[in-house]
Amino acid sequence: MTKSYNIALVGILSAVNVASRIVLQFLPNIKPVTSIIIITTIFFGLYIALQVVVTTTLLSALLLGIGPYVIFQIAAWALIVLVTFAINRHVKQRKVIPYTLWSGLCGFIFGFIVSWEKLLYGWTFFLTYYIAGIPFDALHAIGNIVFFPICYLALSPVFKRVKDKKLV
Repeated sequence: MTKSYNIALVGILSAVNVASRIVLQFLPNIKPVTSIIIITTIFFGLYIALQVVVTTTLLSALLLGIGPYVIFQIAAWALIVLVTFAINRHVKQRKVIPYTLWSGLCGFIFGFIVSWEKLLYGWTFFLTYYIAGIPFDALHAIGNIVFFPICYLALSPVFKRVKDKKLV
């Protein structure tokens, strides 16, 4: 692994994620970011994926707005990376359908964790906020289910070539 390739890979993936968030901001919670983070974890592991999470979130915050929720976005995607990494270590074959279903579940996991920010205002506020956000979490889940197989089929040949050349 060379440092320059790692930096370039994290930069490119973060730029794609941020660009997708900007271009698709008119669609509520429907972005390929979670799918790309999961695929990055599958191919490049914990270290690179966590770097992509932090870089994507902070760059997005600078461009789209920053608030306390940014910490919870990082926490949510970091948890998704950790669980994906654990799953990937125990799975011998990388089949698209199980990972697609996992990406759908991640839409709800992400929404739940990001809602934790509202615990600062009390349990009632948190529950109200979380329940009101479930339709948006469902949109996130549907977006992930649509984007994951598309992104996986598009990115996996490229990621395999990068890994086979041992650039990362």
